[in-house]
Amino acid sequence: QRTAQNAAKFPNDADITNWALLEIADAQAEKQRELTQNSQNISAKAAALINKLQINGELNLTRVISFLRERRMPLFFAGLAALTKMNERNLMELAFDGAQQGLAAICRVANADRGQFVSIALLLEQARTGQSFPAQRLQIICRQFDGLSVEKAETIVANARSKSPGLQRQVNVA
Repeated sequence: QRTAQNAAKFPNDADITNWALLEIADAQAEKQRELTQNSQNISAKAAALINKLQINGELNLTRVISFLRERRMPLFFAGLAALTKMNERNLMELAFDGAQQGLAAICRVANADRGQFVSIALLLEQARTGQSFPAQRLQIICRQFDGLSVEKAETIVANARSKSPGLQRQVNVA
């Protein structure tokens, strides 16, 4: 009953509220478009730099890990995608699969040694959560990496490559 009374007293309030909500929704949509555009621009620039490094024979896992250390995530993911011949979207899905087997497989396919794998795992966890792995968890992750054959890793990565191949650009491979 009170709502009906308020509606009678203030007939334009519903229009004003609806208009304000539409304005807010439009502003949020515009902000999201800007963020998406910025992300695409960064990804495009990262892919161009990775492509140039690859053409010049300067792309290797050590350089890719240095991007991660510097928290230059677009370059890290674009570089790792190039080394594994994956698209970035599938690479990230596999890398963050929760069980860490995906990350181990990616690193095996990229010819990472155990030290490089540990660096990548620790740096990604630090970037993602701001924390490191507990020692027991790190031991489990290392055992997964050590026990993963190159053949099994290639199978895991090949399955990830085949998922939604057209959703994101493939990094050019020289």
